Amino acid sequence: MTERHWRSAVWSAALGVLLIGAVLGWRTRTDLRAHARRLERKREELAEARALYARRAGLEAAAAALRALPDGHPAPLDGLLAAPGAQKPDDSREEAAAAPGGWRVWRHELVFRDAPLADVMDWVCRAEAANGSAAGRAPVRPPWRLERLAFTASPRAPGRGRIVVALEAVEREDAR
Repeated sequence: MTERHWRSAVWSAALGVLLIGAVLGWRTRTDLRAHARRLERKREELAEARALYARRAGLEAAAAALRALPDGHPAPLDGLLAAPGAQKPDDSREEAAAAPGGWRVWRHELVFRDAPLADVMDWVCRAEAANGSAAGRAPVRPPWRLERLAFTASPRAPGRGRIVVALEAVEREDAR
């Protein structure tokens, strides 16, 4: 082989090595991007798992506090509705569903067809505070919580309208 052929072969080999290097570099870059995306997803999943773990710890603490209450069932809403100044609902529905760990979830939906929003909200606040505690004392029963509120204003009077209030509370199964 002549020197010219050698040079041509070396240049061809160098060009081939350069092309192979470029292709491998491009593939490595693409793979690194895919790995970086996968790693970022794993970080997000880990952050989500940590948040769920923290939420679970909070729920377990709340469940322990509810288990420690002397009276395991919420205040009867009938008594709260019979209180002086309380608005009487035009319709009400009650349902109970079993929950894991020996709990039952009570849901009450009350419909007030034409009531003042302020009075109904005062009653909701009293229902949420009706946990049997007196000033400075610890609660003795699970509280009611406002789950949902829908208000449709009345065109005839300001601050009045159709109000749907959904309350929920938990109860220990052994409390009944």
